[in-house]
Amino acid sequence: AFNPTMQCQMMPELNPGFRPEQLRAHLSIHLPDAGEATHPVWWVGFSGGLDATVLLHALAQLNLPVTLHALHINHQISPNADAWQRQCEQFCTQLNLPFHAEKVQVKNSGKGIEDAAREARYKVFEQYVGADDYLFTAHHSNDQAETLLLRLMRGTGPRGLAAIAGERQLASGGKLIRPLLHFSRAELEEYAL
Repeated sequence: AFNPTMQCQMMPELNPGFRPEQLRAHLSIHLPDAGEATHPVWWVGFSGGLDATVLLHALAQLNLPVTLHALHINHQISPNADAWQRQCEQFCTQLNLPFHAEKVQVKNSGKGIEDAAREARYKVFEQYVGADDYLFTAHHSNDQAETLLLRLMRGTGPRGLAAIAGERQLASGGKLIRPLLHFSRAELEEYAL
């Protein structure tokens, strides 16, 4: 007879927590071929928050055959913004990674400060990320659920029900990748400990 409790106990754990090796497997299709003379730049949108810090640290630990850079956008909204930028720079120094920071002016055009900050951030991303480059952001499964709920509350159409895309092309020709969408905030916190 079918026993759901027994079946669940026998199933392998689908996601045993976050580990850098899981990123390697997921991102292997984006790695350059062994014979390529030039390597793409992998930019990490580095806010300094836990999620972005975990992503940057994990990518650095993998020693991939790419050029890894951190890109911090200082929105100048919080009185702590400059301190956060310095903290990000110090972390990148510890990892021996190139650090780039840009200050932006966030102007609310009626859609809210979050939307205005995102718009300003992506303008900078487009300036840095070249046609053959990749931009990685640290959105995770909790962000995915939050985005879907917000869109439902706004009365989104079918396109909005897709929530956050795992990958998409940037206007610069580069590619935006969100490799943490299959991990929860709790899993990232566990890795950070």
